[in-house]
Amino acid sequence: MKAFFALSIYAILFLSSCGGNDESAFAIKQKIAAADRAIVNYANGKTVELGSAKGQQLSILKDAFQDENANDPECIEDGSIVFFRGEIMIENAGFSLKPDCRYIRFLHKNEPRRKVISENVLKLLQEMQVE
Repeated sequence: MKAFFALSIYAILFLSSCGGNDESAFAIKQKIAAADRAIVNYANGKTVELGSAKGQQLSILKDAFQDENANDPECIEDGSIVFFRGEIMIENAGFSLKPDCRYIRFLHKNEPRRKVISENVLKLLQEMQVE
């Protein structure tokens, strides 16, 4: 009886995890949750480093990865965000901010993925680019 109960709970958890959430978005969010700093590199040469002093901005960047796939065409990227934990790089994600081509790109299981970039992150990246 205990085995049946445990199996039932496992089945419910498995089935509920299959719908709605994108595995790649979930995986990248889990991966960068541990980041304690990030470096934003813009294609124009500008670099912005975010660490503990700019914790709110770093938290916003961690929310960049949405579940929704980007349908915009691939285009020349406007920059990249490199996430670190200590001195170890944990992710390097490219981004595009153009009105007709907005996404954040990363690798999941060695496959490139492009996700819709959240409005808060879009706004932050645009603001930091012109500061």
